[in-house]
Amino acid sequence: MCASARGEVSGQRSPVIIGVVGESGSGKTVVLEMLRELGAATIEADAIAREVVAPGSPVLKAIGRRFGPEYLRPDGSLDRKALGQLVFSDEQARRTLNALTHPAMLSRIKARIGELAGGKAPPVTVALEAAVLREMGALDLVDVLIMVRAPRSLRLQRIRRRDSLTEVEAEARLAAQEEAGLGQVKADFVVDNAGDIALTEEQVRAIWPRIRTTVPWQE
Repeated sequence: MCASARGEVSGQRSPVIIGVVGESGSGKTVVLEMLRELGAATIEADAIAREVVAPGSPVLKAIGRRFGPEYLRPDGSLDRKALGQLVFSDEQARRTLNALTHPAMLSRIKARIGELAGGKAPPVTVALEAAVLREMGALDLVDVLIMVRAPRSLRLQRIRRRDSLTEVEAEARLAAQEEAGLGQVKADFVVDNAGDIALTEEQVRAIWPRIRTTVPWQE
């Protein structure tokens, strides 16, 4: 199992943190929802990313200064699709964006875990879904790591449908993630999400009791 900085938070027993990683289109969100149904509290990195670039936020202002106002919508929000087209075709731009967003995301994720652990009924497990868990420097937060995999052709279809991308745009996104090695993180468990949702759920349910055994204070 992965080593983490887990300890007690505000006198409460900290939850076991389950990292859910995988390349775009692999089905991380599907696995996250299955873990939620099994009882885990959940944190989605994409939702955190949207929070840190909310209109008026320091991160969004920094993005506007670095990349230009053309990546902001008239209402002051981030034009995520336009910026995505840039960063998935320009490695230096992607690195620059990560440097602007990842520290804020990591801070927000730590705060969210702390809120959950310090609540009146802290969860036993928290599942954290993030393709860029390693890039963000968040692996130290994780006790157990699940890698979600799917064939490249299927991932390409999924992200084209999900994000309304052209084939060229989708290929650029997958190529950028392959270059970054997002699918090369060493994991404790691998879930094959090749399309049959029942088989995916079967794998997650098989993993679940093994994850629960990592909780040292469970009775």
